Amino acid sequence: MLIQNAKSDPSSFKKIYENYYPLIFRFVYHKTSDKDLTADIVSQVFVQALVNLQKYKDQGLPFSAWLYRIAVNEISMFFRNQSHNRYVTLDDSFLENLASDELEMMDKELILNRVEGIIQELSNEEINILELRYQENKTHKEIAFILSISETNVTTKTSRILDKIRKAYAKKI
Repeated sequence: MLIQNAKSDPSSFKKIYENYYPLIFRFVYHKTSDKDLTADIVSQVFVQALVNLQKYKDQGLPFSAWLYRIAVNEISMFFRNQSHNRYVTLDDSFLENLASDELEMMDKELILNRVEGIIQELSNEEINILELRYQENKTHKEIAFILSISETNVTTKTSRILDKIRKAYAKKI
């Protein structure tokens, strides 16, 4: 309903902005670790959303998936056009999802430091998949939409990425 209202009355977009800004800000901030830069990118996300709102079609996914898709594109464009370092921010829930039984016995801080180093070596797409799945708690279907790949591809890539991280971690022990 909110989306339909905004399509016919752009001033209604303010509600969309207010509802989704914190969610998108957090996602982008995990990629930049800079509040000012994040605010700039997020403002671009919402400008693009407003400009392209008429093109939005409900595909049975939350509206936020469409915003995440725009955010991923804006982030990629920023890092492609700039010489900035990318950042990966991990939290405990992300770590717990990656840790196997034997890793859970070890010091979480030690594990976090090792895993962060491994993850920094992953491609942008691999990092996007992990962050969307384990930090943003998106379904495979949502991730597929956000990254414009098939759901099967998301499942396969997620499994391969996790295996890659576990193997690299095992080598570091």
